[in-house]
Amino acid sequence: MSFMARDFAWRDVLAFIRYRDQAVFLDNALRLTYAPGMFSSVLLSLVFPRSGFFTTWQSAVEDSSPAVGQIYRAPGKHSAQLTFLAPADPDSRDQMVRVISHLCQQAGERGAFHILAEVQRESPLKECLRQSGFRAYAEQWIWMVPGTLTHDRSQPGWTPFSEGEGEAIQRLYRKVIPRDVQRVEAPPRVEDLQGFSFWADGELVGFAVFHQGPKGVLLDLIIDPAESNLEDHIAALCEKLPHHVRKKTFFRVRTYQKKLISALERVGAVQCAFQLAMVKHVAVHFRAKQPYQVGAFETQPDVTTPFVKSEDKNTTYVKS
Repeated sequence: MSFMARDFAWRDVLAFIRYRDQAVFLDNALRLTYAPGMFSSVLLSLVFPRSGFFTTWQSAVEDSSPAVGQIYRAPGKHSAQLTFLAPADPDSRDQMVRVISHLCQQAGERGAFHILAEVQRESPLKECLRQSGFRAYAEQWIWMVPGTLTHDRSQPGWTPFSEGEGEAIQRLYRKVIPRDVQRVEAPPRVEDLQGFSFWADGELVGFAVFHQGPKGVLLDLIIDPAESNLEDHIAALCEKLPHHVRKKTFFRVRTYQKKLISALERVGAVQCAFQLAMVKHVAVHFRAKQPYQVGAFETQPDVTTPFVKSEDKNTTYVKS
């Protein structure tokens, strides 16, 4: 029996069924807006290999149970997302580390520069991720807001993104978001987002990106710390969302957004989760005439494949 994790195959489906209710989802946008079943998510990666989903399987070893995990990389994106790992409480950390390492390898081979995960602070999987070379770059809460909020209608409204706002959005992002986070999460591109912006006196004061699905809506609100009346902004945004009354609405808030946290408490929002946003860099982008190995990768505490090297004009990508 192989001790190495491998690509999930059709022959694994029957053995996998026992884990269909044991997944821990590590992508809030997927978990909160679609509430997907793990089984359907795995079938998608098998039936549509180019869907961006990729699943890894680790067979049982000695007294340990099998383990499984999945990543998703959207077309053209430089990052991949860990969508789920199972079982939630693995009886062998080595099993899970093999799964995560294989997923990281596949993310790199598919062109991702890094792989992201959102994990509960108390989850046993947090240590598996750390052992696999992930590090925390931010702490965050998930808040669910009440179904009906009222706001001061004299406040200027939030309007959908327009093409000409890209530069202002990136400027505000760089002003508000800590540099350590910006190194992982690049400034957003308007053409890739659904969301709203808020202007005052000719200046962009805030913008909100939302992810929606059949089960709910998840918002990321970036607003100037000097802005007041955040409770009204929260209510006005919720009112703008499609089907806001029928769907659960969640805010993802980082610990450096203290004023927003206080405002959510005042409007009666409920704290649903306290998490770590984690990253593992699986590639580095640099300019060089000849490819060469990068020592930083050699210190990561997991087993990786030999470097894969490809060149695009004067740009070289080195992937672990």
